[in-house]
Amino acid sequence: MPDMNELSMQLAKIRKESGLSQTQLAELAGLKQSNVARIENGSSVPTLSTMQKILRPIGYKLTIQKC
Repeated sequence: MPDMNELSMQLAKIRKESGLSQTQLAELAGLKQSNVARIENGSSVPTLSTMQKILRPIGYKLTIQKC
């Protein structure tokens, strides 16, 4: 299972690859920019619902895989 630091880094990476600022992603997800920033820097642990809100607008989805 990936740790939260890895999740934070992956989220920042895919946001940047999508060409979006934190503010733009937050607007698309219906969140505040500060929420996105805290998730990306690892100071906040997002709920599954929040992750879905963030990932959906940039063409990603959450999946569960067997280890």
